[in-house]
Amino acid sequence: MKAYFIKRSKKDLILSEYQDPRSGAFWDENEDLEVYSSHSLDDDEVQKVDHELYACIDAGINRWVQDTKYFPHLFISAFIFLVVYFFFAFVVRDPVPVIDEMALAGLGAALSWGLMVRHDKNDPKVMKKREELKRRAGAYKPALDSDLGAIEDALEDLDRTKSLELSEMAVGLRPDNRSLHCPEKLRALLLNHLKRNERGLDELLEKAQIARKNGMERERVSQSLFKEAHKGSDLALLCLILELL
Repeated sequence: MKAYFIKRSKKDLILSEYQDPRSGAFWDENEDLEVYSSHSLDDDEVQKVDHELYACIDAGINRWVQDTKYFPHLFISAFIFLVVYFFFAFVVRDPVPVIDEMALAGLGAALSWGLMVRHDKNDPKVMKKREELKRRAGAYKPALDSDLGAIEDALEDLDRTKSLELSEMAVGLRPDNRSLHCPEKLRALLLNHLKRNERGLDELLEKAQIARKNGMERERVSQSLFKEAHKGSDLALLCLILELL
């Protein structure tokens, strides 16, 4: 398994397969991890990598548990809802029928769901998998990749570029002649990062690609990207990804 550390003055990017919590069920705790960077990581950067990897593993394992136990939890919670509802409906007399029963039954179902989730997270099998994944991630092998230095320089240049220029660069109105080499795995991780963290830009990615290729609707797509930039979207990262595709 591979991960990448991209140094950035704005905020360092730490990209790995652990970032997709939906894939948690397929993580192999016996698989080695390599973390690629353009330079030897200092102590602060090592801590950042560890913190990001551990947080992603926690999210992925929690998602795996939730997906695995979803239907059992649903059936049990529904059963408790019905039991509580009919108990208060037929055993306990109250002046406001139905409403009180529904509220109490809903509370009982919610509490039972929360207790089951907590129990599943503390299951020995789950805890063992979580600990093994973190142990393996914490013992990652650092590796240098000289191509990452050029990618970091390009991203820094884009970070210093105004939003209007970025929106025009993204659709090819301002050609960028940089030639960057990017590993296929890093390209996939960048696209996944964009999809998970920049949904507005991810929806415009394909339109920007079409505009760059055949010039269709460049002005309209550029305006949409400019609006996204004013919402705080990472337009510089989108431009970098477009250059790497």
